[in-house]
Amino acid sequence: MLNFVTSNRSKFMEVSRILSKHGISVVHADIELVEIQDEDIEKVAVAKAEGAYSVLKQSLIVEDDGLFIRVLRGFPGVYSSYVFRCIGNEGILKLLDGVDDRYAEFVSVIVYRNDIESMVFKGVRRGRIADTIRYGRYAGWGYDPIFIPESEEFSYAEMYNKKDEISHRCIALRAFIEWYKSRYDIR
Repeated sequence: MLNFVTSNRSKFMEVSRILSKHGISVVHADIELVEIQDEDIEKVAVAKAEGAYSVLKQSLIVEDDGLFIRVLRGFPGVYSSYVFRCIGNEGILKLLDGVDDRYAEFVSVIVYRNDIESMVFKGVRRGRIADTIRYGRYAGWGYDPIFIPESEEFSYAEMYNKKDEISHRCIALRAFIEWYKSRYDIR
């Protein structure tokens, strides 16, 4: 059994969809984790995995992600979840009001932890911040309505199924899936 530790139900559903297409099922483990404050997203994710493992004592994955906006010197970055709760997409758009450079990177770090090892998998999707909040048929969650991936015309929120194939999280999950399937001989 593989646990996915997150308090974010939408994140669980997305990860579960992506993994299930590759024959990997996860159980939602919604446990309260202490999140360290650090500028390094990998350190934050590894610490979350260690904390989760100390509670569950079972194989698990955690995911931490951040939206890094170049003109804001990487803000909100590792503080993306907190910033979203405080100012939301509207606040990010206000910070960028009148700014031409809207380049951003969405970064995802997946950490696998069991009783023997800990492995880190990273995914980066380059893109830009939209000028307005852009919902489609799929409302999206978090920063989905304002992040437009490179070479795309739609925000994550406007693309729904395609997001599962191109997102920062999908890139990190692909690396995890390849390693996990070879490590545990899953076909």
